[in-house]
Amino acid sequence: MGGNEIGILTAGPLDAPSALMLHGFSGDALTWQFNIGALARRYRVTAIDLPGHGLTNCAADIGYWGEMVAWLDRVLGALDFPTAHLIGHSLGARILLAAVETGQLLPRSLTLISCAGISPSYDYAFLDRLTRIETIDDALVCVRQLLGDAPDNPERLAKGLYQKLATPEAKSSLRTYLTHNFADGCLLPASPIAWENVRCPLQLIWGRDDGVVQLPPRDWLPASAQIHLLDRVGHLPHLTAADRVNALLIAFALENDPKP
Repeated sequence: MGGNEIGILTAGPLDAPSALMLHGFSGDALTWQFNIGALARRYRVTAIDLPGHGLTNCAADIGYWGEMVAWLDRVLGALDFPTAHLIGHSLGARILLAAVETGQLLPRSLTLISCAGISPSYDYAFLDRLTRIETIDDALVCVRQLLGDAPDNPERLAKGLYQKLATPEAKSSLRTYLTHNFADGCLLPASPIAWENVRCPLQLIWGRDDGVVQLPPRDWLPASAQIHLLDRVGHLPHLTAADRVNALLIAFALENDPKP
């Protein structure tokens, strides 16, 4: 699109209802590797790489997360994408939330996993450290913070993170993102989201041990949303508690599918 390559991963029956998945900062479509198979039994799943992530080129004019909302709108328009269940993690969750707030997307449901930009508690130092990974040991330190108390294999995830950020281009893209998005504090909100602008079924999934983006205060959360807190889980619930998260995703989607 516009001369840029875009990474898109699809799975599931062509005639099934649609689900769209959007990953977080420093991730890619394969972040959903433990979720796509379960969802694809009932849904046509599409996972998209954000600009500067995965197989999507880093467009020079897209560094601010708000511009990624407009970028996603153009991509989905080019794909003639149908009404879908929206599922986002961290940065991807905030982008989908903004698209729903502004009416660019009218989904069947919206699931926010460890959503960025809705909590006043955010570990910027950790994000900065992610962009400066030079060794496997650096990656291991970051992965252990991402996992929280989740019983997982940090060495395996550290190897994948190190390989993903091994090139100067990858690190430069992420550092550009941080520069654009934290100078004005827009991802560190001083007041709650106007949840009344989210006119679709909504659920939030969060790890109790998330040391990257902490759950917002109770009075910052939407009163009508389903909120699921997972014990012994950090910032990557869909990876480290995939079975529990998949069950929540499928149940919520089924609950909000059109009735026959």
